[in-house]
Amino acid sequence: MSASKRLCSVPDCTKGVRSKGLCKAHGGGRRCMVDGCEKSGQTMGLCIRHGGGKRCTQPGCSKASQSNGLCKAHGGGLRCQSPGCPKSSQGRGFCRAHGGGRRCEEEGCAMGAQRGGFCARHGGNRRCQQSDCAKLDRGGGFCAEHGGGKRCDHPSCNKPSRKHGKCYDHAKYATKDLLATGEMAVASMPLGMMDLRQVTMPAFELGVERLHVAGQVELGKARGLQAGDSRFSLRPALQAAPVAFHPMRMQAEMRNSSAAEYEQNV
Repeated sequence: MSASKRLCSVPDCTKGVRSKGLCKAHGGGRRCMVDGCEKSGQTMGLCIRHGGGKRCTQPGCSKASQSNGLCKAHGGGLRCQSPGCPKSSQGRGFCRAHGGGRRCEEEGCAMGAQRGGFCARHGGNRRCQQSDCAKLDRGGGFCAEHGGGKRCDHPSCNKPSRKHGKCYDHAKYATKDLLATGEMAVASMPLGMMDLRQVTMPAFELGVERLHVAGQVELGKARGLQAGDSRFSLRPALQAAPVAFHPMRMQAEMRNSSAAEYEQNV
């Protein structure tokens, strides 16, 4: 029998022999050229994880192609059979959320297994491969600080992505740019704070007394703000730090004031 017709010598394996009496999955054929990697070599002598094999055709994606020239994330490969679920199949025709893939070996636990046959709760967390690092693997075998997971999409920045595809610093700068161009409201300030340097005249048209009650602003300073002619010219005393701001109290005060004005006009 020719080598191409012989079956793998591993018990219960029905795959064809590649070399040494073994199929590719059990060690036959060429191995990946990366030191320490025992996976099967694809193109250029590399396994899929290290860059071998076909890549996804989606612009900017370097993941392995599963089918139709696409990786799993972009629609390639088998899909979950659960109605309305677009996720990829992880085993038995379902995604992990719907029962696909390996389950935790802990008795009575139906969560997906992570490493060593157990879910994250029962000790199966994947850890960063960096020596002396005990943080969780965020992707690629490393934690966020050591290069794992998504990175900031700002040009030449390799910091971990934290918010809207950007690192903390570039997300903060983007917010400031939106405030400067008027595309974002002052509500982007931390909860419970309001920077009076960003407040425009329409806010003061509600009346300084109401602003005083709702925002805990000193009444004299608020009157000084109202007396200013320029929309952005504030007294030096108020060009310092933000003051406490309570949105719910402001809304209640506005409702009460509107009701009082209505009764006076009737």
